[in-house]
Amino acid sequence: METSTRKRSTWAEILDELRLSGSEDILDVGCGRGAVLMLAAHHVPAGRAAGADIWRRRDQSGNSRVAAERNAILEGVDQRVSLVEADARSLPFESESFDILVSSLCYSNIPTAEGRDQALSESVRVLRGGGRLRIVDDRADRYVDALRRVGCTEVTVRRLDWRTAYGVPGNQQILVSAQKVSPAS
Repeated sequence: METSTRKRSTWAEILDELRLSGSEDILDVGCGRGAVLMLAAHHVPAGRAAGADIWRRRDQSGNSRVAAERNAILEGVDQRVSLVEADARSLPFESESFDILVSSLCYSNIPTAEGRDQALSESVRVLRGGGRLRIVDDRADRYVDALRRVGCTEVTVRRLDWRTAYGVPGNQQILVSAQKVSPAS
């Protein structure tokens, strides 16, 4: 099974586990060419899906906004997908704009712990109260404390299966899941 097919099947399961109603607003941080973003858009036919990336080619082959736009058209979701050039450490969205935040292999590309913490803080800032996030990364288990510090509960970590192994066999990616605390009523 080729890498992109493995990634899509893993993310389809992660999105299915969220049991979405179909009207949520989803943000994909570090969306790259849009594989996860397009899957998310299909899961929210009455919602919207936004992707943010700085589109550096060194992070992913063929990585460009044009590639993501082309993939949205090919997937038939271009009318519900928006793309914005943005660094994960400074997201250009209002606070509490999204119900769900997803990210695949983005935060580990940020070279410093401070930068990763800032990106995680920004990710939680743009989530609505009660919003959920799912991050797949080789360093995702290192994000637990930072997520708790910025107001997340139900923070869990799980090593994913063989489909997420890159390079060395047995080196599967890690999924961290969390929920932003809802404001007191």
